[in-house]
Amino acid sequence: GWGAKETQFHGSEGKEARAMKSDAGQVSSDDDRKVRLSWRGDGEMLCVSYVTPEADPSSQQTRRIRVFDRQGNLFSTSEDCNGLEQSLSWKPSGNLIATTIRKPNKHVVGFFEKNGLQHGEFTIRAQGKVEEVLWNCDSTILALWINSTQSEGGQNSLQFWTVGNYHWYLKQEILVDGTTNISPKWDTEDPNLFHYFSTTKDDKNTAFHAVTFARETDVSTGSGEDDLALTAAIDGATVKVTPMREAVVPPPMSAYEIHVEDDQILAVMFQHCGGNISSQSAFGIPSDSSNNMALVTRASVHLFAVTDVDKGCKNGGGDKSVRITGAGGNGYIVQTSRHQLVNTLPSDVKLAELCNFVWQGDFILASSNNPQPALVLLQEKDGKLVELTRFPCEDSIHTISPGSNGDTIIQLSNATVLKFKDGSLEPMFEFPRLCSKVISTPHGVLGLTSTGKLYLNDREIAGNITSMFLHSHFLLATTMDHRLIAVPNDDLANSATLKWEDAGNRRVERGSKLVTAVAHGSRTVLQMPRGNLETIQPRSLTIHLLKDLLNTLKFKEAFLLARRQRLNLNLLVDHDSKLFMDNIKEFVSQVNSESEHLNIFLADLKDENVCITMYSAQYKNQPNKDWPDKVVSVCEAVRTVLEDTEVTEDNNNNNNLVPILATLVRQGNMLEQALQRIQKLRDCGRQNECDNGLRYILYSVDVNLLFNIALGTYDFDLVLMVAEKSQKDPKEYLPILNAYKAMPSDYMKYSIDKDLKRYDSALSHIAKCPDNFEECLKLIQDQRLFKQGMLLFPKGSDNYKSVCKIYGEYLDSKRYYLEASYLFEQAGDYESAVRTSERACSWERAGNLARRAGWSRDQLDQLFKDLAAKLEEMDRGMESALIWKEWLQDAEESIAVLARTKCWSECLRQVRQLGRDDLLETHLLPALQDRKQILQSTISANIDKINEQVNRLEMIRAERSTRMLQQHQDDQEDMEVDGRNLDDADLFSDTTSVGGGGSVATSAARSKSTLATRTSGRSKSGKGRRKQER
Repeated sequence: GWGAKETQFHGSEGKEARAMKSDAGQVSSDDDRKVRLSWRGDGEMLCVSYVTPEADPSSQQTRRIRVFDRQGNLFSTSEDCNGLEQSLSWKPSGNLIATTIRKPNKHVVGFFEKNGLQHGEFTIRAQGKVEEVLWNCDSTILALWINSTQSEGGQNSLQFWTVGNYHWYLKQEILVDGTTNISPKWDTEDPNLFHYFSTTKDDKNTAFHAVTFARETDVSTGSGEDDLALTAAIDGATVKVTPMREAVVPPPMSAYEIHVEDDQILAVMFQHCGGNISSQSAFGIPSDSSNNMALVTRASVHLFAVTDVDKGCKNGGGDKSVRITGAGGNGYIVQTSRHQLVNTLPSDVKLAELCNFVWQGDFILASSNNPQPALVLLQEKDGKLVELTRFPCEDSIHTISPGSNGDTIIQLSNATVLKFKDGSLEPMFEFPRLCSKVISTPHGVLGLTSTGKLYLNDREIAGNITSMFLHSHFLLATTMDHRLIAVPNDDLANSATLKWEDAGNRRVERGSKLVTAVAHGSRTVLQMPRGNLETIQPRSLTIHLLKDLLNTLKFKEAFLLARRQRLNLNLLVDHDSKLFMDNIKEFVSQVNSESEHLNIFLADLKDENVCITMYSAQYKNQPNKDWPDKVVSVCEAVRTVLEDTEVTEDNNNNNNLVPILATLVRQGNMLEQALQRIQKLRDCGRQNECDNGLRYILYSVDVNLLFNIALGTYDFDLVLMVAEKSQKDPKEYLPILNAYKAMPSDYMKYSIDKDLKRYDSALSHIAKCPDNFEECLKLIQDQRLFKQGMLLFPKGSDNYKSVCKIYGEYLDSKRYYLEASYLFEQAGDYESAVRTSERACSWERAGNLARRAGWSRDQLDQLFKDLAAKLEEMDRGMESALIWKEWLQDAEESIAVLARTKCWSECLRQVRQLGRDDLLETHLLPALQDRKQILQSTISANIDKINEQVNRLEMIRAERSTRMLQQHQDDQEDMEVDGRNLDDADLFSDTTSVGGGGSVATSAARSKSTLATRTSGRSKSGKGRRKQER
């Protein structure tokens, strides 16, 4: 604890407070002086409330609370507390002990920790003696039994309190007449079930009551854009109201409060119009609206309508039943719409006996169990609320929900769902389980159980849902794994194929529950377990809102929404690329009202289609279209519009310069054109615009890259301008620029291009310098610019032949011999041309080039022999024989070559043509005999190899059959030993059939994988046998 009172800090009381004796107090006059015990939920500790015994006549008796452990050892004793009363209840969750304390000016429920120190309290809003304080089994509701029967006209009351964000709300109050002892108790298993007794005034008849409470968030559920997403929280005779569309105020605060004097509010209703909105509503309200609200008390119904006439006022604007409060108290000015009292309908109906109130159009529907389950229909008549009729039901009504078409959905306690329309009840279907929340949709009725099961009609569509809300376009749901899911309402039509994993989702805080979502908007409000609120903008809702803005050509609003919600700005284009390009002028006109907006859009562009990548969950039906040049196309279109605007406005629109430069920068290869525009501005004397444009380019592009591009324009003034705006050191670039200026024009451009590695441009400039041809050749050779170099010189010139020669040498080194021979021929180098043609085996070209080169007969014969030999090696016998016969005039060698290269038909033809039959014996027949022997040896070797492999296969099959037979016998022995006991099923083989009937041949024909499975089974069976032997 905090130690002794004397050692603590006493504040303004000073040190003298240590000597002051604290008053232990005295027993309250309402105390029954009985001892009370209460166990903690886990049964490990208990607390005892007792009155201290009277030690002597001068001492005062007081009540104390002591805490003991399970063995009876004292753990703590409560501090002195004047007015402590006998009621006692330990919170099942274990952190607080609840009791009541009567103070001089108020009556409170106080909470004590297990160390005996008080920790918090709240004031009781009723007069009388508190008999009992009762926690429900999950520690969420605290019930008070207040007995006022001793006073005149008094009665028993049962109050039910809940806590949220450290504020205690009085949610319900039940008045019980004519009873002294009502014995209230919470159910030990159902945390929402409460029991009590009541008797008549003459104490002759006693009734047992069982009340089931349900948590419901009172919100307006209109689907129109005028719905304010109102939320209402009951706190005794006060309702805290906040229009979430206009402001999100965390509880226990609210935008404003509605007070009903001295009467507990039983229920809050918002009107459900069902799509039939009329100009004149019932109950005296000017018009039907989902913002209309009704408060139900025990004797009347108060009707309210929203007005914004008094927006910004500090008081109720003349309406005494409305008081505006907030974070700043009475001085807090609320800038929201709020309700005004329109009508009050007294009623002779016992409204306290009704529940499940729903305001549907011109009627109010409720349920009653007295004297039997029934649906009650209420309507206004002569300024009073009267009961129109009752519709008996076979079971008590669990929930009443407004329908989507003016009907009403009724769920009975047996999970049967009924539809009420046009004065009749019709059965629809039955939920598999009783649902705590029911929502009607155009595609069916949704039902959510307390265990997280979500049903659409009688089909389960999800099993881990904690809360749900029907948005105007989406079904929103939170899951047990702490995610918020948004499913389009149209997808509910195909619930059998609904894929939750494909829906848009995002992480939320653990235990979050949906409160409301603004219709036709993206604001979604969730409540945390402690009670505080969190407002988010789910991606699916935001993109749906963005789609509507783009389809209506509201580009500026769409841009601001995407930027505010951090959506990728490519979505503005990819949503409907044709619509965007057709209205590009309108887009530029709206977004370019502030130049930086258009620059931000251009900077975010990329060729990716975000509708099929980043936002595929929200664009399921988007065609998979690729637009590889999207950035270029959009930039060109935007630049065209901006340039046209400049022409129209006579070049006076200075706002277009930076966006135009942005389009050139985003295209990547047009930085030079951007610099030229800046150079043009400088030449026109528009220095300020020139500086702004250059500053933007330097911000968007690396300064070294921009310096090189400026240098590539050969305009040193522009280079100096770029360098001066950058952070480059003049000592670095001025010597380089001075060296360039000292060179001749073409050689200077060559040097700049070479330094910038623009070799094509460098070659075009160096080719204009005749004195530097060797440097030109070196550049061509180093950078392999052979083709470009051949185009720069006249065909047949010495420079052209030099380029062809080095190109031929390059191709020769890369073994492109035929191409090299052509280039050597162009260069006039026939020797090299013959050599490369020979290497390429282009024998006809080689012979022709050798003759053109003027070779001697001996040189030609040697060339022809070398070509014939090489062709024979390449098995091109026909061509080799042709060289021997026609170029070397040796017919006999030609026949020999044909025989050696297996050209039998041609060989035989030439032998007969020559009339030399002796060549058959000397050349053709020996070659045939050699070929025959080779084929025979090859066939014999292949036959021996096949026989060897067949024998090996037969041996393997025989061994496998033997092993499988042995395995089958082992399995049979195992089953005989085990007696086919099902408890020893792990001893059986994985593949052996217990029933038998399979032959060994069939088993042997199984695959190797089956054999491996059997082997595994045998080892497992052996392990089982060893386990049995132990």
